[in-house]
Amino acid sequence: TTARSAGTVVFGTGNYLISDQILCPPYIKLQGSGSRWYFSGDQKNFTNIIADFSDVNKFAIQSANYVVATGQLVANNTNISGTSGFDARTITATHGIKVCDLNIVASKQQLGGIRLICSPKSEVERVFITGFDIGCKVDASWDSKISISTQHYKVGLYLGYDSNACRVNGYFTGDSSKAPLASNYWKSLLQSYDASTGLTNKYSLESTIFGFVNYWNQGCEVGTIISEGNSISVFNARGNLTIGTLYSEKNTHCSVIGFSGNVEIGDITGVKDSSTFEIGINSVYQLHNDNQTQVTGNRIIAISEY
Repeated sequence: TTARSAGTVVFGTGNYLISDQILCPPYIKLQGSGSRWYFSGDQKNFTNIIADFSDVNKFAIQSANYVVATGQLVANNTNISGTSGFDARTITATHGIKVCDLNIVASKQQLGGIRLICSPKSEVERVFITGFDIGCKVDASWDSKISISTQHYKVGLYLGYDSNACRVNGYFTGDSSKAPLASNYWKSLLQSYDASTGLTNKYSLESTIFGFVNYWNQGCEVGTIISEGNSISVFNARGNLTIGTLYSEKNTHCSVIGFSGNVEIGDITGVKDSSTFEIGINSVYQLHNDNQTQVTGNRIIAISEY
């Protein structure tokens, strides 16, 4: 289903069963009547978009982007950058999408909750997403606002490929009870391990679960992130990231990992992470306040000499 362009679709309280994607054209707003903040508890008094797809290799809600040369919808097995998609005019753009105040629930394990591609100045706010491999994936959508809570099998929020100057807040809860779908293109986050990053291979394993990923983006700002039960709370690579507060609890590999990028953290807190940092090549990390406690292993797994 493709929503009308440049308008608002209002969802009242209740359950809305969808059997295929909601495709969002430019400047559309999907406005719900309330969302929960955590994956347990009552759902009755909220807007619940329930995805029950025969093809689970789709996002429940996606920007309506098409390949200019063919007219086909952009496939769910590719990454789109601002340079390759927007600047080169190979992909149609969908500016100004807003998705607010609703829950997105998978009736069975599915690829993803929300995907935005070439959607600058978009907003996804007060949205709870559960039962998907990927909570929200954002490509080439600069100057956007993302404020979500997720329960996920692979990654809560994957912000990538020229999504510069975005503002993020999130509560990301990893669920290791299921492996990512075998057909999930991002089940190995960057598709392969590169030893030259100066990192262990943990970031590339299919079994690794992430809270927040910032990849190939500049000038992104995080207000607050809560990350629980993931392998890694925050992964930053080939980009710069500022975090106000990171609360990281019971993440099984470390709190923050990355390479080729700068990370500034105002305050890190939380309990019982396995480690705090794994720092690869060409990285600058600044930590202003350290209030993390009960780390079960070494605070630093590795720091690259390069």
